[in-house]
Amino acid sequence: MTDVRTPARPPGARFKRAITTAELDHLHRDTVVSGLGIEFTHVGEDTLSARMPVDRRTVQPAGILHGGSSVTLAETLGSVCAWMSLDEGWNAVGLDINANHIRAVREGWVHGHCRPVHVGRSTQVWQIEIEDEDPRTAQRMVLDLLDQGDKLARRLQREKSEEVLRIAKREMDIARGKLDSVEARLDTLRHSTGLLNYQAQTEEVTRGYMRMLGGGNAGGRSEAKDLLNALGEFGGEFRALTELANSYRAQFIEKQVAHERILTDLSKDLTYTNVVVYPERADKKVYPVRWLIVVGSVASACFLCLVLLVLRDRRKLLTTTDR
Repeated sequence: MTDVRTPARPPGARFKRAITTAELDHLHRDTVVSGLGIEFTHVGEDTLSARMPVDRRTVQPAGILHGGSSVTLAETLGSVCAWMSLDEGWNAVGLDINANHIRAVREGWVHGHCRPVHVGRSTQVWQIEIEDEDPRTAQRMVLDLLDQGDKLARRLQREKSEEVLRIAKREMDIARGKLDSVEARLDTLRHSTGLLNYQAQTEEVTRGYMRMLGGGNAGGRSEAKDLLNALGEFGGEFRALTELANSYRAQFIEKQVAHERILTDLSKDLTYTNVVVYPERADKKVYPVRWLIVVGSVASACFLCLVLLVLRDRRKLLTTTDR
């Protein structure tokens, strides 16, 4: 947090002072900033970045980065950002700073990034994050990018699947409505006429009626005749409705299967990124081996060039002697 003695820029405004990283480095020469080797690396619209070496100037006796050095880097970034947010002729001083040290650093550089959290009339709040160059950070960043890519693709796929699911549900409801209307009419015909199966009942009634005519059973003939009349009057409708019901039932089953399949796909957590090789942390022990390979390759190339030059000069000398 930085104390400002004059009204600061409104929230969301950019820096009011245009200055480069080289000018910031020059401004902080012969100060604790230059003494710790802090270098400004980037100036944004309202963000600032700097780096600090992890060496004898910034470590504690245990050989790890001193917490005070980290706080100095953070204080420097916050104060400079507050100062750059003010009009010419005004200055800013630190009021309060809180720091959390997550992991020890023994070598390389640490990089600080400062961004605004709140810019008021008398105080400003800036957040500073300091990161090291540990390959684990790069590894986590790549893994996070892969994970975010999967989550984004999964969210887009689910949104599309939910839209397709709604369409499938609507189509299934329409098919069910058609089937229910036909089945309702068939139930009415079944109760009023006694028709159950047009093809089978037509054959059975015809054979039974002919037998009854020969047997002289008046009561049976009357019942058979009533059923035969019902077949004649409603049989065509009953048969057409039965075929239509079978067709609607097949359509409903097809829509229901499609709906269940989409519902199953919607609940799946799929991976959409194709990773050839997952990121691995580089082993520092291989660095000397790599340099030996490079040095050996360069030395071999230089030796080969030397041999070729010697052979060329010797050939020229032999040609001159022959003449």
